[in-house]
Amino acid sequence: VTVFISDSADYDGGELVMHDVYGAGRIKLPAGTTQAEMDALLDRLAADDRVDGMLVQLPVPKHIDSKAVIDAMRAEIAQA
Repeated sequence: VTVFISDSADYDGGELVMHDVYGAGRIKLPAGTTQAEMDALLDRLAADDRVDGMLVQLPVPKHIDSKAVIDAMRAEIAQA
């Protein structure tokens, strides 16, 4: 699953090819997504047996703590 946080169409190019070719899931969140909403999403994805991996497109909006996002994904890898 790839997670995008943006109101821009900037991330709608090459990433779509990956999703079409490999069947990867794609979640596009609005730029106003809060840290709590992002944390909750990562928790839900980590608990979902259908999800084999996560990729969050950086940079994220300034109000989202990118280190916390990366740490959440690292924690999931360590538990796998």
